[in-house]
Amino acid sequence: RWRASAKVWAMPGMRDPPWLRRGAQGGGPVRGSLASSRIVGRPCVALGLDLAVAADVFVYIGDLAPVFRAVHAALRPGGRFCFSVEAGEGADYLLRPSNRYAHTLEYLQRLAADSGFTILATQAMEARQENGAPIAAHALLLCK
Repeated sequence: RWRASAKVWAMPGMRDPPWLRRGAQGGGPVRGSLASSRIVGRPCVALGLDLAVAADVFVYIGDLAPVFRAVHAALRPGGRFCFSVEAGEGADYLLRPSNRYAHTLEYLQRLAADSGFTILATQAMEARQENGAPIAAHALLLCK
């Protein structure tokens, strides 16, 4: 359930999704302030955010531990962290020939626990089609 006023953070490297911009302006599911900022490589800052979203962004980052720590610090208690990754097998994460990283669900579950998150939901999905073949992915919803 959305709060009437929400603070939302979107990962850098891509434009804010239109539904998020509309919501930040009061016309969609999220109302309140919208902040886009670089979080990796900066000190962890308590921003009191309600929601952090990273859709199809972590394919460009291998080790997600610094991201999880920074997002955890930025969220208010009860804040949500929603993201997607390409699904991997074997190693925690692997750089594929496509130059995108894939992450295992076990790695993400371990990072969530180590960072102080509770996993609310996981969903297997298809991220995209590549050369006519589906690319498997995971979507996760975490709570601080």
